[in-house]
Amino acid sequence: MKFLIHGNSPQAKTGYGIQIAQLADQLVQAGHDPACSVTWGLQGGIENWRGIRLYGCGYETNSNDRIHMHAQHWFDAEPGWIITCIDVWAMENPRLKDFNVAAWVPI
Repeated sequence: MKFLIHGNSPQAKTGYGIQIAQLADQLVQAGHDPACSVTWGLQGGIENWRGIRLYGCGYETNSNDRIHMHAQHWFDAEPGWIITCIDVWAMENPRLKDFNVAAWVPI
């Protein structure tokens, strides 16, 4: 199954970045196909990290202007899940209702 993890870049040595890197690695080990929609740590463009696609930040705060486009591109009409690793209140994109979304939130 495809997953799109939305949060800091897994390359970032931040609390969120480290958690996202661990989750992405675990999804690969479980046989899934993850990518990351970056909110911080990769400005623009697309890169690969450990064989995992990274979609760069958007222009709006928390990349709210890009997450749906990253999901459409990554899922390519296949079923998939967006996993957000960011405060829920920060997700303001109304088009998220078109996707399966699981919020992984800090406590």
